[in-house]
Amino acid sequence: AGRVVQAMASLVSPYIEPLLSLLVHPALVSSSSEPSLSAAAARGREALASGVACRLLVPVVRKGWGGAVKQGAGSTLAMVEVMEGMARAMDPKAVEGCWGAVLQLLLAALDLRPLALAGLLPGEGW
Repeated sequence: AGRVVQAMASLVSPYIEPLLSLLVHPALVSSSSEPSLSAAAARGREALASGVACRLLVPVVRKGWGGAVKQGAGSTLAMVEVMEGMARAMDPKAVEGCWGAVLQLLLAALDLRPLALAGLLPGEGW
């Protein structure tokens, strides 16, 4: 799936935001989700992370971050997995253009820990 997304990145790019929103939906990431649907969503997240250029994906992840946090720990973890897959797939040239935005996303993720420990986060699973 990742190769298909890479080969057709220009066709996928207008749909990155709704795809990512769907792929991190709580119904697809919770422990009570249908295993085959959860696995398909995980493959979809990996395909986006490895197949879409970070210059296109990072703004969508940043925009969707707050919504994922509100949906709960499962959605937030799924978003972090997208960031991880994106970081693994980046080539050195892409890192030059995206490192600042990626660092901001990682810092936002780290900022959640004290809020979660204090019970101040919305959603389930914290």
